[in-house]
Parts: sequence; structure tokens; C-alpha cells
Amino acid sequence: MSTYWHLHCKKCKDELQTYANSDQGERLMLLIIKHREAFEILAKMVQSKTVYDYNVKFNGEGIGLEFFLKHKGHDIIAVNEYGQTSHTECAKCKAANIETEKIYVPHVDGHSYYGFLCNVCRKEILKLVANTV
Repeated sequence: MSTYWHLHCKKCKDELQTYANSDQGERLMLLIIKHREAFEILAKMVQSKTVYDYNVKFNGEGIGLEFFLKHKGHDIIAVNEYGQTSHTECAKCKAANIETEKIYVPHVDGHSYYGFLCNVCRKEILKLVANTV
């Protein structure tokens, strides 16, 4: 089942109404966030009329480049149609903007972890799991 994902500025509570409706929607939104500086540069070029004709589409829809200038330096996150945020925060230490795969670790150090773990916590948890087996 696919879920709609979009970009959201945590500071301004503003959204970019470009949606990704696919099984990879979350990953696609995170890719845009990761490369947001490129969108900011393109937006500046359009604004200064260095570039007149541009066509940036994502998932078949145009991207509002102004969003990236308006929210430059702000915390941009991926949010789905149910209001759930992307799991880019470590489930253990709450470090933000991590890049790793989802993991489920049941009952390690008194807790179960499901979601993303930063590399430091991931190594620590997997070491604990290895020692309990």
C-alpha cells in the first residue's frame, strides 16, 4: 500500500505540496532534503533571471523552488498523509538526520527498538544482542 509523502518546515509549519505516492515516497522525499542545496541554487538562478526556462518535476509534478529559499536553514522533514514523520531520528539517542536502515531489536537493555538507529547506537545495540545470544 502506498502512502503520500510531502516536505514540511518544522519552524514555519509550512508544506511543499509536492507529493510522492509510492512505496518509495519517504525515501524520495529524504533524497530531496539531502540535496536541498541544489534546489536552493536553482531557485536563486531563477529568481535572478540567470535561468529563464526550467522544468523541475518530481513524481510527475512540478516542484515549487521558492519553498527551498523561503526555508533555507530551517529544519525540513518528510511527513506522510497521516501526519507521521520520517524516521530519520535515532530511536535510542534521538540524534537527527541519520542515514541508516530500519532495524528491529527486541528487548535489549530493557527496551525494544524499531526504526532507525544512528551508527553509534546501532553498533552498541548489535554488540549487546551478540553478547546475549
